[in-house]
Amino acid sequence: MDETRNHLQQQRSGRLLLRLPPDLHTRVASEAAAHGKSLNRWLLEVLVTSLPDDTADPAAHPATRAARASRG
Repeated sequence: MDETRNHLQQQRSGRLLLRLPPDLHTRVASEAAAHGKSLNRWLLEVLVTSLPDDTADPAAHPATRAARASRG
């Protein structure tokens, strides 16, 4: 358990390669465009708003804080 916890607490680069089926990629890209956002920004906001507040890193990307603020 401690080994898993240590692994999860390691410093991360902030980059993530995500492989999606082409049809899902098309769907999320369309949704992002419909909201006037880049795919990266839209996915970031979706992820942030789906997590409990206590999992957020306070030093996270500014979009994280903006997404949390927008869900009010």
